[in-house]
Amino acid sequence: MKLLYLVDEYPFETNEHFPGLECDYLCRTFQEVLVVPTNYPGASRTVKYRLPSNASVSATALDELAEVSKSKGTLRTKCSAASLLSLGKEIPFWPKKFWKDVVSFWGQSVLIQSALVNNLKIENFDVVYSFWSGPAAFAISRLKKHYPKTLFVARAHGYDLFSEATGRTKLPFQHSTISGLDYLFPCSKAGQNYLHRKFPRHGSKISAAYLGIDDPVAQSPASSDGVLRVVSCAAVLPVKRMPYLVDVLSLARRPMEWTHFGDGPEMADVRKKTTHLPQNIRADLRGNVPNADVLAHYRQNPVDLLVNVSRSEGLPVSMMEAFAFGIPCLGTTVGGVPEIINSANGYLLSPTASAKDIATVIERHPSSSPHMRRNARQTYLEKFRATANFEAFGRALHQLRRQI
Repeated sequence: MKLLYLVDEYPFETNEHFPGLECDYLCRTFQEVLVVPTNYPGASRTVKYRLPSNASVSATALDELAEVSKSKGTLRTKCSAASLLSLGKEIPFWPKKFWKDVVSFWGQSVLIQSALVNNLKIENFDVVYSFWSGPAAFAISRLKKHYPKTLFVARAHGYDLFSEATGRTKLPFQHSTISGLDYLFPCSKAGQNYLHRKFPRHGSKISAAYLGIDDPVAQSPASSDGVLRVVSCAAVLPVKRMPYLVDVLSLARRPMEWTHFGDGPEMADVRKKTTHLPQNIRADLRGNVPNADVLAHYRQNPVDLLVNVSRSEGLPVSMMEAFAFGIPCLGTTVGGVPEIINSANGYLLSPTASAKDIATVIERHPSSSPHMRRNARQTYLEKFRATANFEAFGRALHQLRRQI
């Protein structure tokens, strides 16, 4: 079977490593995999992730996406009557302040659809799969009626699933996307249940499918010198509440080292706040680094606790990675977080918990915590191994395709 795999920037950028890991497993299931990075703005075509031998990148589709995205005039020539109609039906349901975002989303999907149809023979693919439930998923959802013998599916995670993560009551074209796709796979049961409640008519095509990571076959050592070593790994976006995490840590009285991996628009605020941390707290802000560097840090340095205070989440891969190394986690009861954290392997707190309450939990966490570390590792082995989850997902795609 042949798979068309739509991602954002893989294999050209190191910030999108999750599709790269999944692609390795999909290539074991499918005879041929063609990758289309639908949101890659760079001119460089240097591959930063090694592609399996039976995977390749569609250079022609990528060229068209890069070219047409530069010109509004070009966008007008790509618009069909059907795509314009879909925009006309969506816009009236949005406050005027969001119109620009809705039109941008729609425009991206039009360009992606055009690039796929103009450069690829869609009918030659058994499965067309978008890793994200954004403009690319909306684009392929509109192709289904033209290619009924091809399976069209997408995953959904956090920001592309829960409208609350964006501060809105809904997401652009979410209902239209789900309606057009054959199946949508949220990365958490919480996401599945959320969409079942929101779109009950489409419940039969919405089913949770966990992501996973490779087994590092290593454990992160616990601190033994009285210093608690805490990590966080997240984009520095408002929804992640990283400045608030600095406020939390400032209330701790225990000697502590905090290492953060990730960057974003609120990083300047985070850096400024860290200058006012008490002397017992040492901050090390690493910024964006390759995922391999994060895993190397876990392997080579003591890490006692991963902390996440987000107000919205899908099911964080950062927690899967920590658990694989036997590192307990602290998180909030949002999205799929309760599907990975429990009282045996970490700490689940309300998203409205006070900074003082969170700080108290962190500073009382024992560095050694052998029982909690074993349970964290066991949770990974039982639920989030890449081998089990991605191979099962690949087999499911094969089976669903045969049922068409």
